[in-house]
Amino acid sequence: MSPPPGNFRRLIGTRPLAGLVSLTLLPVLFALDRQLPAGVAAGIAYVLPVLLTLWAPRRLTLAVAGTASVLVLADPLLAPAGAVDWMVVCNRVLALLMVWVTVTFVLLRRRAEAAVAAANAALERKVEVRTTHLDEANRRLQREAMERLQIEAALRDSTERFRAMVETTSDWVWELDAQGVYTYASPKVQEFLGYPPEAVLGRTPLDFMPAEEAERVGALFQSILTGHMPFHCLENVNCHRDGHRVVLETSGVPVFDTNGVFRGYRGIDRDVSEREAVARRLRESEQHLRQIVDLVPHSIFVKDDQGRFLLANRAVAEIYGTSVDDILGRDHGELHGEPQEVEWMLADDRAVIESGEGKVIPEEVCTGADGRTRILRTVKIPHHVPGKRRRTVLGVAIDITAEKETEQRLRASEQKYRALLENAVDAIVLAGPDGRLMDANHRAEQLLGYSREELRGMHARDLHPPEEHTRVAEVFATLRRSGSTLQLHPVRRKGGSIIQVEVAASRIEAGGQILLQGIFRDVSTRERRAAKRLAEEQQLRDTLVREVHHRIKNNLQGVVGLLRSHAAVDPRLDDAILGAIGQVQSISLVHGLHGEGNDPQVRLCDMVCAIARNVGTLTRTHIEPLLEPAALRTVAIDPEEAVSVALVVNELILNAVKHSTEDPQVSVRVARTGAGAEITVTNTGTLVPGFDLAAGRGTGTGLGLVRSLLPRSGAGLQVGPAGGAVVARLVLAAPVVITPVGP
Repeated sequence: MSPPPGNFRRLIGTRPLAGLVSLTLLPVLFALDRQLPAGVAAGIAYVLPVLLTLWAPRRLTLAVAGTASVLVLADPLLAPAGAVDWMVVCNRVLALLMVWVTVTFVLLRRRAEAAVAAANAALERKVEVRTTHLDEANRRLQREAMERLQIEAALRDSTERFRAMVETTSDWVWELDAQGVYTYASPKVQEFLGYPPEAVLGRTPLDFMPAEEAERVGALFQSILTGHMPFHCLENVNCHRDGHRVVLETSGVPVFDTNGVFRGYRGIDRDVSEREAVARRLRESEQHLRQIVDLVPHSIFVKDDQGRFLLANRAVAEIYGTSVDDILGRDHGELHGEPQEVEWMLADDRAVIESGEGKVIPEEVCTGADGRTRILRTVKIPHHVPGKRRRTVLGVAIDITAEKETEQRLRASEQKYRALLENAVDAIVLAGPDGRLMDANHRAEQLLGYSREELRGMHARDLHPPEEHTRVAEVFATLRRSGSTLQLHPVRRKGGSIIQVEVAASRIEAGGQILLQGIFRDVSTRERRAAKRLAEEQQLRDTLVREVHHRIKNNLQGVVGLLRSHAAVDPRLDDAILGAIGQVQSISLVHGLHGEGNDPQVRLCDMVCAIARNVGTLTRTHIEPLLEPAALRTVAIDPEEAVSVALVVNELILNAVKHSTEDPQVSVRVARTGAGAEITVTNTGTLVPGFDLAAGRGTGTGLGLVRSLLPRSGAGLQVGPAGGAVVARLVLAAPVVITPVGP
C-alpha cells in the first residue's frame, strides 16, 4: 500500500489507519442512522469516529466532528414529515453535545500528551545535567527516602484505623491458625465471654464451650477445618467467665498465604443470646398455647379445602380414639366412620371457605370411634395458616349431648309439674322475680275469681289491698334471700271482697328460669274460729286472774289484822308495825286494783290515791293527792313493776309523815311529764346534816328501803330541801310507765 499524498498525510497524522477508519465510519454510521427509526438515539454513535482521531492532528478531529454534526442534523431533516417530534430533537441535541464533549476531551488529551512529552524532554535534560553532580544525586535520594518514610507512616496510619475499626465493632473479630488455635482476638471478647484478649490467645474455641456443646461443634468444625471451607452463622453455646451461658453466632473464611498454603481462619462472633432467649420464649409460648388448646374441653380444629386436618386438639383426638399427632395431615374421611356425616361436615367447610363468611351449625351429629353418637354445636370461620397458600377453615365444636338430654328431662319434668299444678287442691300462682304473674291453676281461678288470662296480665300486689303492698314487697325480698316464706295475707278477689289467705311462697326453677311459686289456702273460716276461741280463752283467763288477785288481797288483809293486834299488845312496836302494815296494804292494793273490774292494768293515779288514803288512815293524818287533769288515768304501770312502785310511793309518803313537824303537813302531787309521770311528796321539816341520797348517808331505814326497791330502769328519785320543806321527786318513764289500753 503506497503512502498517502503529503496534504492528506498531514490531515490524517502519524497513524493513518485510525484516521481512515474514523473517516470511513462517518458514512457507515449515517447509513445506519437512516435505517433506524427517527426516535432511536443512534446519533450518539458518532462519538466513536471522533474518539478514533485521538492520535490524529487537531484539524482531522475538527473535520470529523464537523462532518458528524452535519450528519446528525441531516437525518431529521431528511426524515418524512411528521416523524420528527420532541424526542427526536432531544436525541439529536444530546448527540451533538456528546460529539463536541468528546472533541473537547480529545483536544485536552492531546494537549496533556504534548505537555507530558515536553515535561519528559525537560526532565531528561535535567537528569543529564544532574548526573554530573553527585550532590544533586544525594539530594534526590534523600527525597526518595523521605517519600518512603511518608508512605510507611501512611501505612501505619491505615493499620491503626483498621485496628480501631475492629476494636470498636459490635462483633468479636478473631483469627485462628491452621490447628484451630486463636492467634488474635479483638477486645470485644471480654464483653462476650469475660476474658481479656490475651487470655484467649493460644486456646481453641472448644475450650470455652460446655462438654456436650464442644463435642457437637467439634465434629462440625473438624470437617470444615479439613476442607478449608468457609462457614456462616454457626450457633454455639459458650460459658462466660462468671458461669452463665452465652449463645454466639460464628462466621469465618479460610486464610491462605501468597503461595496458596492454608494458614487458618479469620472471622467474627456475634452475641445472639437475646435472640435465642426470644426464640425460646416464643417456643415456650407456643407450647403453652398448645396446652391451653388441649385443655379446652371443646373440639378445636383447622382443616384445608381438601378436608385434611392441619390442627386438632385433644378433644378431637378423643372423639376419634387416637392421638393429636396421628390426626395431623390425615383426611377427615379416614378418621370418621360415617360417610354421610363426613359429607355434611365437608360441605359446611367448603361453604365457609368459598364464601369467606363464618357459619354457625346449631346441631350436627357426630359418631366417634367408640360408636357413641354426639350432638355438636359448631362454629366455623375462614382461616389463614401462616406459610400456607391454601385456604382453611377454623372450627370449634361444643358437645351439647348432655344439654339436649337435660332439655328432654326438663320437658318431661315440666309436663309432670303441669299435671300436678292443674290437679292441686290449693290455688297455685307463678310469678317472675319482678312480681309479674305468669301462670295459675284452675283452683286459683276459682279462689280469686279471675281467669288465667286475666291473672297473666296482673302484678302480685294487684291481688292485695293497698295497705298490704309493703308486706308483699318484703315477702319478695325474703324469697330472693332465703327461698321460702309462709305468711297470712288479706287477698282481694275480683269482685272486691277480702278473704284471709295463707300463702306458702317459694323460689323454684322451671324451664331454665327462676320463678316464684305461691300456694294460696283460704283460711277465713279457720281465722274466725280461732278468733272466737281466743276471745273465750281470754275471758276465762281474766276471770281466773281476778279471782287470784282477790284471794291474795283477802289474805293480805288478814295479815294486816294480825299486825294490828300485835301493835295493840306491845306499843313499843307501833312504828315498826305501822310501816309493815303500810307495805302489806300497798301490796294488797296492787292486787286489789288487778282484781277490780275488767281492766287488767294498774293506773298510776288510782295507785297513788289509794296509798295516800291508807297512810293517812294509819297515821291519822289528812293527805289529799293533787292530780293534774293530764295525769288522770293516762299513765299505767307495768304489771311487773307495780308492786315495787307501790312500795316506793308508800315509803315516801310514810317517811314524810314521820319526819314532819308536830303538825304534819304532807302534800302529794302527780303530774304528766312527756311520755312518763312525776310524783312529788312535800313535807314540813329539815334533812339531817350530811344527807346524801346517792351515797346512802343520812337516809335512814325508809329511804334506804326506797333505794333498794327503786326499779333499775325507768325510775329516778331526788330528795332535797326547798323553802323550809323537804321535797321528794319520783320520776317514772318507760319501761316502768306504759301506754294504757282502753279508757
